[in-house]
Amino acid sequence: MKTQPLRLKLREATRNAILEAAEQVAAREGSGSASLQAIAADAGTAVGTIYNYFADRQKLFDALFELRREELYAAIDDAAKKHARDAFAAQLDAFVRAVFTYFDDRRSFLRIALEAEPSRTLVKTEKGNGKQPAMQQLQERAERVVRIGVREKKLRQDDANLLATVLVSIVKGVLIMRAEHPEPFGPQTERVVSLFLDGAAK
Repeated sequence: MKTQPLRLKLREATRNAILEAAEQVAAREGSGSASLQAIAADAGTAVGTIYNYFADRQKLFDALFELRREELYAAIDDAAKKHARDAFAAQLDAFVRAVFTYFDDRRSFLRIALEAEPSRTLVKTEKGNGKQPAMQQLQERAERVVRIGVREKKLRQDDANLLATVLVSIVKGVLIMRAEHPEPFGPQTERVVSLFLDGAAK
């Protein structure tokens, strides 16, 4: 009975190692050129082992994208909880900073995501599984922050959906523009917040 948790931990560790290797190989060689052989070599395992976890290469990269999206939204949600009692400006800063900090740590994945087709980068949903499109989840988190600004009368009494779209677009623009630069995204937080407020403030 005691060996089961250990077996599960080893299985999870192997799966994570494969996903990490897929990310690194795709960032190095391009997602279209990332072979299972190269991924297995980076993960220190055999190609056959990959098939024990993923039906094919497509499923492997689907799992990678799903994992990284879940991590991003968890980071945003954690920041939102931490600053839930703060004023709007602090919550807006926390939202933007959480996104930038995540991609500072996952710059390789950002480059892969930007290289991928828009449908894969922005929408991860399967019919009947109840999951929302990835960008819709980010939009909804931005809307929560924007509604606080509207409620506190720090933002114009406008459509929260529209203002959230503007905020997300600015954040995405910085990620795209600076994806290949070595400088961290984090220091851009204040500039993004200021830019958004300059246009959306009352």
